[in-house]
Amino acid sequence: MAVTRLKRTSAAATIAATGVLVAVPNARAFTGPLDTSGTVLAVLGIVIGVVLFGGAALLVGTDISTGHVVRVAGWNALGVVVLGIVLGLASTTGDVTLPAYVAAGVLGVSAVAHVLIGINDVRRIRATELAREREKLAVLNRLARHNLRNDAQVLAGVADLYGADVDLAVRKQASERVEAVSQSLGSMSTRLKEMQAIVDDGASPTARSLPDLVDGVVADCRADYPEATIEAEVPDVSVLATTHLSTSLRHLVENAIVHTDEQTVRVTAERDDQAVTLVVEDDGPGIPEVERQILTGERDRTQVEHASGLGLWVVKTAVEELGGELGFGDSDENGGEVRLRLPVA
Repeated sequence: MAVTRLKRTSAAATIAATGVLVAVPNARAFTGPLDTSGTVLAVLGIVIGVVLFGGAALLVGTDISTGHVVRVAGWNALGVVVLGIVLGLASTTGDVTLPAYVAAGVLGVSAVAHVLIGINDVRRIRATELAREREKLAVLNRLARHNLRNDAQVLAGVADLYGADVDLAVRKQASERVEAVSQSLGSMSTRLKEMQAIVDDGASPTARSLPDLVDGVVADCRADYPEATIEAEVPDVSVLATTHLSTSLRHLVENAIVHTDEQTVRVTAERDDQAVTLVVEDDGPGIPEVERQILTGERDRTQVEHASGLGLWVVKTAVEELGGELGFGDSDENGGEVRLRLPVA
């Protein structure tokens, strides 16, 4: 959190420094003689400097993410540097001579224009992010309703059994179904809360050692499932991560244990120049093809009639919040293989 605050403050400080750089020469211009045009330009320069300084203060206090504040600061720097180079080259010709306060005012106009471009850029990006979040929540809504409808049908069937004259064995089976439905509802509630937490969090990812992350998850799963065999071997590299990435990896390992008879899970990783692909595989039947297609976008996301899992949507959301990607192994050969492509820190 402290690092994020420092990064945010530093980015805003560069914009504030630009404001000071613009305002000071224009304020000093009043120590000498100025004509009407010079006075107007100097006042305008001071106003521009104050606007940049105040805008930087507002950026620190707004709910814009730290990454977006840095992006706006980058646009500001671009405006100052590019036009500064142009003015510098122009001054070397000897044909163009601008007073310091005029040059500062011109730089200020460029900085303000680029800050506005940056804000518009951030708004565009945020609009895209919000659209993606709405889409995910809409899918979760359909999945939740689908699962609730199925569970309600099961409970209705159990109620009919209890109302009929059936033997004790049938009643016992009915009780087990009710228990299974209650566990399903509890799990669904937990997954929905996790998804909402990821969407609402907005925390900037930080560098995290991949071996430490994997070892922590594997140790917890070995303690909870002592009968399972969990193998892990990943390269010593840092990735961008939030706390939700650990939760997602745990979901994948637990699912592989629960849904395979041999309960053997392998966690490996493949690295290239820009990303690390974390692979969780098992010897089980794998994820249903229809669910794969919906998660990867190969199938219309409104078609969720046969896809009831919420855990993978939690994983997908957590990974995509990091700028990563969820994928799967070949359906014919590696049905139990889930791949998380994560940015290298």
